[in-house]
Amino acid sequence: HDAYLKMEDAKQRLESASLESSSGTENIVMGVTFIQEMKNQIEPWAEDIAGLESSERLLKRQRHHFRGEWMETTVVKGQFELVQQVLARRTQTMEQQFPLLQARVSAEEKAASKRANELIAAWGSEKPLRGNMSPSEALSLLA
Repeated sequence: HDAYLKMEDAKQRLESASLESSSGTENIVMGVTFIQEMKNQIEPWAEDIAGLESSERLLKRQRHHFRGEWMETTVVKGQFELVQQVLARRTQTMEQQFPLLQARVSAEEKAASKRANELIAAWGSEKPLRGNMSPSEALSLLA
């Protein structure tokens, strides 16, 4: 049950992960990061499902009676396959848009670096070096 819920949540988050250039760079980076995390999660989930399948087979051979809330492994496996399909589509989209995403992040990094250099230069020329400023003026300059 827990595995199914985790996969269902991952599928929904993958579907809503933003890779569109119209969304903010932060959203794009979060989307790419989540897609990468999901790529790394696929193999452990596949191993979990294999373990669930073998356990369920063993219990069925032993004629175990499953309770009403028991979720068949086939349902979990079906959800896993849906996650894999959505992940494949999102990965393909990400790879197609990668040059655009990379250019956008690079441009924003350059702009941020330029603003930081301007701020450092302004501080270098305007910082008080002697005690000729009142504390309230110094605080307003720092703010």
